[in-house]
Order: sequence, then C-alpha cells, then structure tokens
Amino acid sequence: MKKKPFDAIIVLGAQLRPDGTPSETLRRRLVLAFETWQKRPVPILCCGAKGRNEPEAEGAFMARYLVALGVPARQAIAEVESYDTVENIRNARALLRQMGLSRPFLITSDYHLPRALAICKMEKLPPVGGAGSRSRLAYLPKNWGREVLAWGKFVLVYLFRLKIPTRRG
Repeated sequence: MKKKPFDAIIVLGAQLRPDGTPSETLRRRLVLAFETWQKRPVPILCCGAKGRNEPEAEGAFMARYLVALGVPARQAIAEVESYDTVENIRNARALLRQMGLSRPFLITSDYHLPRALAICKMEKLPPVGGAGSRSRLAYLPKNWGREVLAWGKFVLVYLFRLKIPTRRG
C-alpha cells in the first residue's frame, strides 16, 4: 500500500532575537520549511510562544517570514501558545484536527528531530516524515548538550509521568 503524502507542515520555533530578527537556527528552519512547502504547498503551522527577551511570539514572526518568502497568508498559520516541544506538538495536533488534517511533515533542527519525532509518536500525532535543518558546526556542542538534558526531561515526563513545569516568558 502506498503511503499517503503529508497534508500539512509543522515548523517548530527557535529563538527570535530582541531586535526582531531570527536566530540562525530559526532562519534555517524557516528556509527548510519554505523549500518543503515549494515541493508540496500545504498549510504550514508555525509553532512558538513569546519567550523572554523576544519582541513577539515566534509563531507569529515565523508565519510573517514565510508569507514574505511567498507562502500565501492563508497557509501560514501561527500557533503562539506553546513554550516547549511537547506543547508545540499538542497545540499543532489540535489545530490540525480543526482543519481536518492528520498527516503532518515535521521541520526542526537536525539535532532536535529525533526527540521531536518521538514526542509526536507519544502524543499520537505520527508525522508522515520530518526533516532537520543543518546546524552550524560551532553551535553543535551547545545544541547537543541542551538536547541531552531535554531527552532526560522526555524520559521523566513520558516514562515516569512526572509533571514538570514549563518555562513561561
């Protein structure tokens, strides 16, 4: 049986600088999301709330950025309530259901993709696939260090069902 193609793209947020410009990580994710959309123009859910020192919610900025690249405004949908990857996936799942969509393609960074896909599976939003934007070599030690800690949180939340508060703006 042939696998059905994806019907939406979920792009996860990353830091928006205080001056309103995207971090390198966020810019790379957005470029990959746009390239993916060009191959299959489906709605793009841009996930991310307003964190500390950010002038606006990541999701709102991301949607505008993609529209500036050429994505129609009706297909660049901002999700602005999620502060971490679990909330990204839960909120995206709810939005997809409202739109009658169920086969997303996930975009994030290369180092983050395995955990993000695992969270999708645990949250019963199995993506059709995913892609990770390449990280700059200089950022890899920091990114992988943070990701190791995040995997620890993942294990505590999903295996031990611990409630860990999220970091709010």
